[in-house]
Amino acid sequence: MDSRENEKFQERAREVAVSLKPFLNKKQSVKIRTHTDPDGVSSGNIFARCLSRYDIPFHLSFGDPPSEEDIKNLENQDYDFYVFLDQGAGQFEYIEKHLIENDENVIIFDHHPGNVRDYPKLDYLNPHSFGISGSEGVSASGVTYSVVEKIDEKFESLSEIALIGAIGDRQNTPDGFTGINKTIQERALEKSFIEKFEGLKIGFRDEPLLDSIKNSVRPFLLGLSGNEGEVKKLLDSLDIGYGVSIKELEREEEKELRDGILDWVDVDSPEILERSIWGEIQRSNLDQTAGPENNHEFVLMLDACEKADDMGIGFSAMMGDEESAKRAKEILESYQRQMIEQLNWVAGNKDIIKDKDSITYLDFTEGKFQLKSIGELLSVILESGMISMDKPLMGLAESEEGDLKVSARGTQKLVEGGIDLGSVMNKASKEYGGRGGGHNIAAGARLPLEEKEGFIEEVNGLIEKFR
Repeated sequence: MDSRENEKFQERAREVAVSLKPFLNKKQSVKIRTHTDPDGVSSGNIFARCLSRYDIPFHLSFGDPPSEEDIKNLENQDYDFYVFLDQGAGQFEYIEKHLIENDENVIIFDHHPGNVRDYPKLDYLNPHSFGISGSEGVSASGVTYSVVEKIDEKFESLSEIALIGAIGDRQNTPDGFTGINKTIQERALEKSFIEKFEGLKIGFRDEPLLDSIKNSVRPFLLGLSGNEGEVKKLLDSLDIGYGVSIKELEREEEKELRDGILDWVDVDSPEILERSIWGEIQRSNLDQTAGPENNHEFVLMLDACEKADDMGIGFSAMMGDEESAKRAKEILESYQRQMIEQLNWVAGNKDIIKDKDSITYLDFTEGKFQLKSIGELLSVILESGMISMDKPLMGLAESEEGDLKVSARGTQKLVEGGIDLGSVMNKASKEYGGRGGGHNIAAGARLPLEEKEGFIEEVNGLIEKFR
């Protein structure tokens, strides 16, 4: 991202902020629809705090990118504004047809690609409009923050929440943030809202090491996660007590533990695992949220709440409610057990990993698990080094409704080589009666289950054209 792209993005954010300010003073009612993941929850949190400051009544709901029926159902609801966060760009034709053309006021803050047209009653901000990557340069929470902080400087401290959303969308690379995220982080550091340092990123840094390692999911430590006996052997070999926390270790001890884990865990891509377990940690210096002070740990909690369909609990913890934070931690503990069981099953059932010329895919349609989020499982598998990534990884599972849900993940290297998984998922799903899309590096689709084999071949063929 060059400085001109950033300047144009920020100028548009200022224009949207100026456009919204008069409405904020009119006390109009607002309907907010945001995504279920940590970035969506963070986006909703930022916007809700803005509305609350102005005493504006609002209703916030969480959901996947809306279908036409979802948007049509909004036609009969009596709100002055309809707000879409972390969604909307890819569903603009439905929003246009059922809301904008009915003279409703609409706001869309998104970082997914889409074809959005200008309208007098539409306020829209998206990095793709300025040639900025929405998969690494800024997430939806960063887009939302970029507008809100220009409405009133009192909202500057919400930069911490914008960065939690970016971490949730895995936009913090081993080299740190880039693009607009980097700008947001630099300002947050300058204002002392956060601090950053390097260290181990497994479990919770203030919990006993035995628990931190045993319960580690992001990343998953093959042979250690879920295996208390092996964790004890590892700690014994390093002469580290079970009850010591990472936070209590000296710097060199922490590095020795990192090296010990890497020596212990046998995976296909150890270099990826190394980047996952050690890196930049961002810690909050504020008390505006309830829960972990390290932002990557807060993301773990939000992830767990999403998988439990309890996004409201994570949202309330982010708003500062201590009771919700306690409940969210309980949800996380259950989520960790489930994910460790699933990941250990994958490790022991390599026959579900199948190779085509241009893709590797995992077929869970006949597996033992009803997966809530196939995308999260794929991401954890990749960042844990469990599969060598020389081509895109795709996961397939049967949804609760009986159709085929698909997630695809790539790497920065594959994307730099020209692969666009969002485009592939969109084209292949349409060919087989479904819908799909997303980012170039992470995307998904839904389609009839019986079209699975044809869809796999279609995806393989489309990716081959990029190679």
